Amino acid sequence: VCALRNRADSPGTKKRAADSGHLKYRSGDILDNRYEIIDTLGAGTFGKVVQCLDHDRDRRRIALKIIKNLDKYREAAKLEISVLEMIKEKDPLNKRNCVQMLNWFNLYGHVCISFELLSLSTFDFLKSNNFLPFPINQIRHMASQICHAVSFLHDNNLTHTDLKPENILFVNSDYSVVYNTEKKCKERRIKDTTVRLVDFGSATFDHEHHSAVISTRHYRAPEVILELGWSHPCDVWSIGCNLFE
Repeated sequence: VCALRNRADSPGTKKRAADSGHLKYRSGDILDNRYEIIDTLGAGTFGKVVQCLDHDRDRRRIALKIIKNLDKYREAAKLEISVLEMIKEKDPLNKRNCVQMLNWFNLYGHVCISFELLSLSTFDFLKSNNFLPFPINQIRHMASQICHAVSFLHDNNLTHTDLKPENILFVNSDYSVVYNTEKKCKERRIKDTTVRLVDFGSATFDHEHHSAVISTRHYRAPEVILELGWSHPCDVWSIGCNLFE
């Protein structure tokens, strides 16, 4: 562990610090003398998410979001951190189904945010299951949790603005294989439908500027499309779209 920590602070790490805004890294690198990179979980316009071992927490596996070292993404990350800090303050026991930020730090101009490690998104699970629908009892349980989370955000003067299946993650996506008598095929049946809302990069407090266009197109409320102004109800519309899908 000590050797890995020393290597993370070597000049070679600085040379790998930027590539089109992304942090360059390799499996085994240690960031901030704490987070040992295992592999990449995903990438987007904002940056990348990697799976790490947290050496300050008994090598617990966590997700680390590494933001591009470009000004517009850094500023957006700071806004997201303010939202995540509010969530952590208002929900210290993590009972409101919103992902919890564990820590954040700055590395060579990259804002890095650590989170509890979650599993597949509801979209990715659907995709892996040939888009066969979830059973209605599982949809009810997920709906209850999503409404619980969104109600918590609204009670704290916050609109998520980007509710979609990709931003609803299972805590554990283990599944069993069962035979669907109606479809006459085998399907994956998730064992635990506990979910968390993620991605608060577009979340907006009531007192903040409200962008004219929000939400991914398929989940966008009519008042947003018609440019009538929007507030909390646009999240409710998005919830309905998610449940139908």
